[in-house]
Amino acid sequence: MIVLPVIARELRASARHSMTYYVRVLGAGAALGACLWYAMDHELAPDRGFDLLAGST
Repeated sequence: MIVLPVIARELRASARHSMTYYVRVLGAGAALGACLWYAMDHELAPDRGFDLLAGST
């Protein structure tokens, strides 16, 4: 018996549960909130993109 198709089927079946959807939405909201909090805390402006990506402060 090949295991990978069984694992894929179980993952698809568990993805159909409504709780999975809510956990994904909460996770995306938390990530967005963390990004916004970081941007407001560090006063990011359009001209500070290089500083953010280059790692300098």
